[in-house]
Amino acid sequence: MAEAGEKETHEQFEKRFSTLVIHGFVSLSTSLGIQSGLFDALIKLKDEERTVKEIADTAGLKERYVKEWLGVMVSADIVDINPETEKYSLPPHRIPFFLSGSSVSNLAVTLTELPMYGAVYNKLLDCLKKDGPLGLPYSEYTDFHTVMSNHSSIWVLQHLVQDFIPSMPQIEERMKSGIRILDLGCGRGLASLVFAENYPNSTVVGLDFSEEAINYGKERAKEKGLTNVEFVCEDAACIPDDWNNTIDYIYTFDVIHDLAHADNVLLALNRILKPDGVFSMIDIDCKTKHSENSSNDYCSMLYSMSLFHCLPISLFFEGSVGLGTCWGREKATEFLKDAGFRVDSITKPLGSSQAHYMCSKKVK
Repeated sequence: MAEAGEKETHEQFEKRFSTLVIHGFVSLSTSLGIQSGLFDALIKLKDEERTVKEIADTAGLKERYVKEWLGVMVSADIVDINPETEKYSLPPHRIPFFLSGSSVSNLAVTLTELPMYGAVYNKLLDCLKKDGPLGLPYSEYTDFHTVMSNHSSIWVLQHLVQDFIPSMPQIEERMKSGIRILDLGCGRGLASLVFAENYPNSTVVGLDFSEEAINYGKERAKEKGLTNVEFVCEDAACIPDDWNNTIDYIYTFDVIHDLAHADNVLLALNRILKPDGVFSMIDIDCKTKHSENSSNDYCSMLYSMSLFHCLPISLFFEGSVGLGTCWGREKATEFLKDAGFRVDSITKPLGSSQAHYMCSKKVK
């Protein structure tokens, strides 16, 4: 890439574009290794050098395919090889990135989203056409809730009640005493369950439009013997009037930007929040203008996720506001204020790349 203030040359772009293409293929193979259990096998074998057969047998996979996969990993310097013995190992400092539940494993979890996006590639091509469909329904994205649950679970389990809620002492004390909490867009209900377990005096409501996800949450609550959490299958824009001014704390995690009618949902949330209630909207942290996200590798990934998932599931519905993943701080703040919220602070939660918009009701 050219230095600041310099024009990029043909050769510089060629090198950069070549790297991009190569990394795309390596990412697919890395995702395959995660989902097939090959990295689990390498971790199980520790950092000791092993043959292709030993790795394949440990993973329960065909040796010839494993050999080809190892070729990708060795070429990309992810797996090491001893040139004298032709044996392979995963060095200790790389293991945490592929170890389920570790603080840095979210990168690997993100890679497992690639097959889901690839499955809708041709249908997305049709959406781009002027006479094509508006968008895609959630049903086109197989294992969506599993993927999203894996994506958020690391932060929820390691940070939600350990440091995120304690960063709002006024809310934490009320949760301990007993309040009504809404986890909007709860998916399979992990955060709802964590709230219920850690704040037994509070009542938690997990709300999501997916019946499959809600049923999953109900089963987990039953298994855990939790009686202070309920799961409701409902469109967030259609929350009934008898909920008005009944919720003390509302929590959303990477939800609002996906919603077709986010403006109406935010109005509904303002309606049901008590006058002294708090709304925590955790969402993607970036700028609204493309020009302010220029030359930002992280944003290029976020825009890609949006193009293949967040935008088409939103535009599928008539009248969608079509926010997309990278709606940015400026537009997010505008939407919150238009819905009657006061944005009291915008911070980055510990262990997260998202932004936390802590909001309260405007005084009328």
